[in-house]
Amino acid sequence: THHGSITGEWQGAISRLHIIVKIDQARDGAGALTGKLTSVDQGNVTLPIDTVSFDQSGVLRLQLKAIGASYEGKLSQGAAEIAGTWQQGGNAIPLVFHRPGAAAGLDASCADRIHLPSSAVRDADAD
Repeated sequence: THHGSITGEWQGAISRLHIIVKIDQARDGAGALTGKLTSVDQGNVTLPIDTVSFDQSGVLRLQLKAIGASYEGKLSQGAAEIAGTWQQGGNAIPLVFHRPGAAAGLDASCADRIHLPSSAVRDADAD
């Protein structure tokens, strides 16, 4: 189905806050999309997504009325990521979602945590 490529779990980060969006498709005939957003670094707070729409051109739109936020992004060709913009309180922040465990998502979160001194790297090579 058209919606099959968008349902499931997506991970991203707004500034330094890691968020997970889970999109489900209703089992009824209409197959409406529903979703939840979890803010991992804020104690796994989970908010309902009021509106989830995914159109034929691959554009996903989310609306979270509780926090006055919205997201609009486009699904990549291989359905590996959604690149778009998070809007909240007058701010527009670029936000890219990846499937859990996707390499690009992991690189981004590890890059700013792991700093090996060059001496440690050299010592490892000498063994």
